Amino acid sequence: MTNLMTRFWNDDCGQDMAEYAVVLGGVVAMAIAVVALLSGKITTFITGLSL
Repeated sequence: MTNLMTRFWNDDCGQDMAEYAVVLGGVVAMAIAVVALLSGKITTFITGLSL
């Protein structure tokens, strides 16, 4: 049983995917924040293009 627990504790398989998911979540959160902050300017810019 101790050997099984040691192998489980030292196994880092799949750790990279969790790290990528955290980084991707941060990038998505930043993108949403930028769009939210600049939404008025984006709307004005697009409206100006259509006229």
